[in-house]
Amino acid sequence: ETLQPYLPQLFQLLMMRLQQNQTGRFCKLLVRFLCMFVVKHGPDGMVQCLEGVQAGMTNMIINQVWVTSLEASPPERTDAKVCVMGMVRLLSECEQVKADEAMWTSLLGCCIVVLAPACSGGGAEEEEVEE
Repeated sequence: ETLQPYLPQLFQLLMMRLQQNQTGRFCKLLVRFLCMFVVKHGPDGMVQCLEGVQAGMTNMIINQVWVTSLEASPPERTDAKVCVMGMVRLLSECEQVKADEAMWTSLLGCCIVVLAPACSGGGAEEEEVEE
C-alpha cells in the first residue's frame, strides 16, 4: 500500500530497461518479479500497471517475455512455486487472459513446463542420492 504511488514509475522503468537492454537474465528476473507481484497484488493489479505504461503491454509481456523466458529456462524449487502461483492466478482470475485463448493456452503450457521437473521425480538431487 505504501508503494502504490510509485508503481506506475516502477513499471515504466522496468519496461524501459526491457526495451533498451533486454538480456536473458533480466527477462528471467522480470518474470519472477511479475509472478510475485501477481501473487501479492492480484492479476488485475499487474494488468493495470502494465496497461498504464502502454496499451497492449500485458499481452506483449506475457506472449513475448513471460512464456519464452519460462520455456527457455524453467525456474527451480522456490522460484517455480512462485511462478506457478502467479500463472494460476492469471489463468483463473484475469479476464484479459481468459478472453485470449492463445495466451491462456501458452500460460497453461508454461505451467506444465515449470511443473514437469517436479512431477518427474524431484530432479537431480534424488538421482544423486540413489547412486
